[in-house]
Amino acid sequence: MTSNVTQVTLGVDVSKDHLDVYDWTRQRHYQVNNSTAAIAQWLGGLTGEVRLALEPTSHYHLAVVDTAHALGYAIYLVNPRQLHHYRYAVGLRHKSDPHDAWLLARYLSHEAQSLPRHCPSDQHSRELWALIKRRAVVVGVRKNMRMSMRQVSLSGREVEQACSRLIQRIECRIEYLLRALGLQQDYARCPTDTGPWTRHKLLGWWRPFIAACSLHRMPLWPTSAWTYDCGGLVACRASTS
Repeated sequence: MTSNVTQVTLGVDVSKDHLDVYDWTRQRHYQVNNSTAAIAQWLGGLTGEVRLALEPTSHYHLAVVDTAHALGYAIYLVNPRQLHHYRYAVGLRHKSDPHDAWLLARYLSHEAQSLPRHCPSDQHSRELWALIKRRAVVVGVRKNMRMSMRQVSLSGREVEQACSRLIQRIECRIEYLLRALGLQQDYARCPTDTGPWTRHKLLGWWRPFIAACSLHRMPLWPTSAWTYDCGGLVACRASTS
């Protein structure tokens, strides 16, 4: 006789210092410190078929994701915009960390069949994407300084030069990571009507898609236009006349 395996469905709202967890199976809420040791002790003590839903929150969710993945648990990263609409669909008007954990658990419990399972990126891929975003921030700061400090003294220009040097260091590291990840050929195959750093963003954002295309011998870049949607790159099919 085979024993039944209990499925444990957890919603995890992540903040800098702690995790709000809602156990949908047992209908209870509790908190866990957002530290590697506390997370390992908590997840290591769970039994059954464990699955977790959480929103990506800067880098604060990575410890949970990495530990859960190492233990073989199913991980689902929920788009904040989707969760926002789901909140109103179920009539939840309160917005707090415990309520968000409850909502994530409910969402996973009811919609798991339509959600893609998350597989964490390797360290080089994470660093590449973090550097691309950091470079964009520094470039924006330098642009604002050039516009607002055209008539100021040398001190302002020195700060601008420091930003330029920082951008150069970031760019050198990004180039190294592209070589380490073996993405030079993919970079050359990016759409030719995009700038070099838009190509870097495409590679950083769509690296899992690139790997799938290589595996199945699919064309990497279809005839499409690339645009931004809520901070992320999305592909929109080009309109035909």
